[in-house]
Amino acid sequence: MHDKRSNGWLQASLLMLGVSLLVALMVSAQLERRLVLPAVFATYTPYSGRWLHTEIETLATIPLPPMQLILDVAADGAISGQLSLFPLDVPPNAVDLIARNGCTVVFDTLIPGTEAIQGVFVSDSRAIIQIQVSECQVKYFGPIALSAPVSARFTVEYSEAATRALERAANATLTPLDAGLQVFATYCAVCHGAYGEGAPGVPDLDTADISTRPEEQLLTIINLGIANTGMPAWGQILTDAEKTGVLLVLRNIQVLRP
Repeated sequence: MHDKRSNGWLQASLLMLGVSLLVALMVSAQLERRLVLPAVFATYTPYSGRWLHTEIETLATIPLPPMQLILDVAADGAISGQLSLFPLDVPPNAVDLIARNGCTVVFDTLIPGTEAIQGVFVSDSRAIIQIQVSECQVKYFGPIALSAPVSARFTVEYSEAATRALERAANATLTPLDAGLQVFATYCAVCHGAYGEGAPGVPDLDTADISTRPEEQLLTIINLGIANTGMPAWGQILTDAEKTGVLLVLRNIQVLRP
């Protein structure tokens, strides 16, 4: 009787181990498949200007921290980009700095297999960028190791509105509204959208609530951010004139539309 029970327990244990291994292999195979960038069978000439992410897909089971990704393409095809993360599990003395500036990873190539950030252009106006980041840089603090690697895939698209706003600001004497448009294109559009239309988890700025909210409340949000969200504190980054410009944009949000 003892031998039969032992054999039954052993068989059950082996069965459970086999199932666990099978599930692990299936998950590993699925993750490996998803980590492969799409095949591209044509050569594209990406539009020069500012590109913003329109979709984020997680490639891991852990929740993603709030993130922003921007890509700039020069007329000669050279690229530069920045990923900004706002992780919560960070050293206590880095919390305020991350709230103000984010934790960043800069890149100047998308060649697959060479960097933690890699990608491909799938058309002249669209790219797929994939990240596997375990460390990022905090301004005035230095590098920090993330508690768990961040793996995600971004769909990034050329933004005519953001590009035009940056060009207007660069080629003209800035009016307060021009300054606000430049700030919006540089810092705000990556999350709130080129037209302020918002995104899942990011508020739409083209609403009566925003256009009529007291300036003091809007300035408080701009200066201090919103805790435990992707809204950073810009109080130590933007000048008073730039904040005034952003308020003008929020009061005249239609200027963002083509």
